[in-house]
Amino acid sequence: DRYRPLVEPLVTQPPDLDNLPTVGSGRLEEWKQEYERLVTTVRNNYDRYLSSLEKPMPFWLSSQVSGNLLRLTWDASIDLQQDSVTYRVQVADNPDFTAPLYAATGVTALTIEIPRPAPGSYFLRVTARDSKGYTQEAYNRYDQGAKAYYGVLRFELQ
Repeated sequence: DRYRPLVEPLVTQPPDLDNLPTVGSGRLEEWKQEYERLVTTVRNNYDRYLSSLEKPMPFWLSSQVSGNLLRLTWDASIDLQQDSVTYRVQVADNPDFTAPLYAATGVTALTIEIPRPAPGSYFLRVTARDSKGYTQEAYNRYDQGAKAYYGVLRFELQ
């Protein structure tokens, strides 16, 4: 708001007014609408940022075969308020997790081992949950065509 009185006199007259990147002849009105949009955009982004600080932080997933076991590992999800964090762990043969092959909730460890499934493609999803109920997905992402699966790691077993 402090910049508007400095910028508006310049933008509302030629040559700036003539060169505004607008779509119609109502350049000044479009500039005013864009200004108002930016005011709410900045506020909305700031509010989203503050809200995100309540959630546990994102983390990375990995998988590794160890003999007849499949070791699933993830980094700790840090909670900035130092609330306790538990994890929901799911393994499935599809990225939608419609019928998980393995599922556990309330996990406090950062590694679990399960019997090694048959060869094929599998997907791991771990969700962090703090003691206040805020949740966070992992950084990992799997893309299948035009669809993105956030918080999902795809891995192959030979």
